[in-house]
Amino acid sequence: RPSDDGREPVGAVPDCAAPAEPAVGSRSQEHPIPTDPILFWNAVALETHRRDFAFDIGPDGRVQQPEQGGPTRTSRALAIVHIAMYDAWNGANATGNQYLGAHAGAPALPALPAGASADTAVAGAAATTLRALFARQRAWIDAQVALFCAQLPGSVTAAQRNDGMAFGNAVGMLLLDFRAGDGSDPRLDIDKPYQPGHMPGQHREDPYN
Repeated sequence: RPSDDGREPVGAVPDCAAPAEPAVGSRSQEHPIPTDPILFWNAVALETHRRDFAFDIGPDGRVQQPEQGGPTRTSRALAIVHIAMYDAWNGANATGNQYLGAHAGAPALPALPAGASADTAVAGAAATTLRALFARQRAWIDAQVALFCAQLPGSVTAAQRNDGMAFGNAVGMLLLDFRAGDGSDPRLDIDKPYQPGHMPGQHREDPYN
């Protein structure tokens, strides 16, 4: 059922335990698959955005409107996906600064299982946030998880794959929860008009307009 804040439940991201055949919906040989996890999931995020504006006919026979329509919601969605990837990669490699934990009220990163794969941590974070923000495309996003896992080297054990996926999933869920009350959902904030401010991340009004 929908959560208390109106969002659809994300559900579980598929396991990444073993290589699989490229799934239906995977990119063709004419479009090489990036082996770098950030580049791979950046490409998936951009394709997910493109598909969101395909205006396909839905099961009810009506044209489907984008789930993240307009430049503002699109930029917010892509920012959430990429911040999740950033925190998952830095958290798995114990390097750099994190978004989570560095902002007032933001939770800290979850504990990282020893030996967890940083590559699948990125995959878990990206897939979790994409599945939440573009719910109609969950089957296609899951197919990209299978495609990504199929290209991982055999030296990455099943435990390392799934521990990384679980860590990334946890990072993605924490970030989604943190951003749930950011004022972007008019269903939740219809009686609370946006108030511009002067803090980082807040819109500052143009004094000449």
